[in-house]
Amino acid sequence: MRQDWLRLEGITLFVLLFGLFCGSAVGSEVDPTLPSSSDATEEAFSNLGHPSQEKRVKAQEELVSVVLEGTAGKVVVDRLLEALGDENYRVRIGAATVLSQVDDSRRIQAFSRALLRESTQDVRVILAAHLAGFGKEGLEALSDLKSTETGQFARLGWREYVRQAVLLSLQNLADQITNFAGGVKGFFADPVRDLAPLYGDAVDVLVSVVENPNYSLLMRSLAVRAVAEIGEWGAAPRLLPVYSEVHAYCQERGYRDRPWSIPVRPDPEKGEILDFRRYVSQALSRLGEPRPFVARLSPLLLHEKDLSARAQAAELDLADFMSRKRLRYSPQDQESLKKQIEDFSDQLRWSLIQLVRLRWFIAYDYQQVREDEEALHFYRRAIEAGLKEQKLEERSVGEVYLAYYNMACIEARRGRAKAGLMYLDRAFASGFDDVEWARKDRDLELIRHEPEFERILRAEEKRSGPEKEGR
Repeated sequence: MRQDWLRLEGITLFVLLFGLFCGSAVGSEVDPTLPSSSDATEEAFSNLGHPSQEKRVKAQEELVSVVLEGTAGKVVVDRLLEALGDENYRVRIGAATVLSQVDDSRRIQAFSRALLRESTQDVRVILAAHLAGFGKEGLEALSDLKSTETGQFARLGWREYVRQAVLLSLQNLADQITNFAGGVKGFFADPVRDLAPLYGDAVDVLVSVVENPNYSLLMRSLAVRAVAEIGEWGAAPRLLPVYSEVHAYCQERGYRDRPWSIPVRPDPEKGEILDFRRYVSQALSRLGEPRPFVARLSPLLLHEKDLSARAQAAELDLADFMSRKRLRYSPQDQESLKKQIEDFSDQLRWSLIQLVRLRWFIAYDYQQVREDEEALHFYRRAIEAGLKEQKLEERSVGEVYLAYYNMACIEARRGRAKAGLMYLDRAFASGFDDVEWARKDRDLELIRHEPEFERILRAEEKRSGPEKEGR
C-alpha cells in the first residue's frame, strides 16, 4: 500500500483548516532553476521567516532540494533541527515543513521536544500534524506526549491533535483511492492500525465522521472500517442508528448487493451507498452486534444456493449432450446437437462467472468480520467454480489467485504457518504477482520469518522478472 503519510495535499488541507495566514505549505515540485550553491542555501535559511509567503515557499523548496540531492544534506538537516527552536514562529513552521519531507531518524524525537516547549497553539497543531504524519512511530510519540503534558495544552490541545491526526489519515487514504484507478490494496488496514495508540480518542473522532452526512461516503466508509479495525465495542450503539438510516435509504430505492452483475455497479452513487452499508454492518458484527450483517448476507447466501443448482444442472446437461457426440446423427441432427452444446456451454459459463464472484464476495465479507472458517469455506468454493471457469474460458480467473492469497492471510493471521505458506505458493502459481505487497502485508507477518516464505517470493520474482521487462 502507498503510505505517503504527510503528502503535500494533507499538509495544505491541515493548514487551511486552521486558517493560518503564515502559508507554510510546500509545493510538490522543486523548481529546476533554483540555484544549488551554498550562497543560495544560506539565502534559503534567511528567508524561512520572511514576511512574504512566496519567498518562504521558495526557501523551503530550496532546502528540500539540497537535502534530497545529498549536497550538504546532513548539515542542512542539523540546522533545520536547531531551527525548530527559533524565536520566529515562521522559521519554526518552515523548518518543520521541510523536515516532514526528508527522511531522518532524529526528526520524531526533535518534533516531540519542540511540541513540549512550543508556546504558540497554532504552531503546536502543525507540529502535531507533522508528527502524526510520520506513521506508527510518530503516532506513538504523539500518544506519549499525552501523559507528559500538563496545564492548558493538555486540556485544550490533545483532542484537537487527535482529531486532526485522524482526519489527515482518512483524507490521505481517500486521496489514494480517488487518484488510483481500481483502489489501493490494503488501503485501510495499515494506517488505521497505526492509529491504535490513540485508541478511545481516535474512535470518538472516527464515529463522529461516520455519523456526519456532510462528509463524503468514501470518508465515512474509511472511518467505519477504522472503528472495526481498532475494535472499540462501545461504538456499536452509535453505529446502529447509522445502519438503520442507510439501510432504509437502500430499501426505498431498491438497492441490493449484486456482486455477480456485469458491470458490477454502473451507478457510482449506488455503489458507494451499498459499500457504506456493508462496512457499517461489518463493523457492527466485529463490535458484537451481528444482526445487521446476518440480515444483509442472507439474500446473498440464498442466491448462492440457487446459482449453484443452476450451474450444476447446466454442467450435467452439457455432459449429457457431449456424450451424444459419439452417436451417429444425420447432418441436420448433428447441427442441432452442436447448437445445444453451445447453448449449454454458454449457460454453464455464465453461471460460473456469477458464482465465482458471488462466492468470493461472500468469503471476503466473512473475512472482514473474522469468521475465518466460513471465509475459508467460500473461498474454496469460489476456487472450485473458478477452476471450472478457467477450463471453459482458457484464461486465468483473478478471483482464484486472490482467493488463495486471502486464504494465506487468514491462515497466517491464525498462526498456521504451513497452511499459510501453501496457499501463498498457490496464489503465485495461479497468477498473483505482487511480490512487493506480499513482503509488507501485515496479515502475513507471522510467516514472513519462515525460509519458505522468502523462497516462494524469490521464485515468483525469477518467474515474472523477464515477463515484466517485456511489457
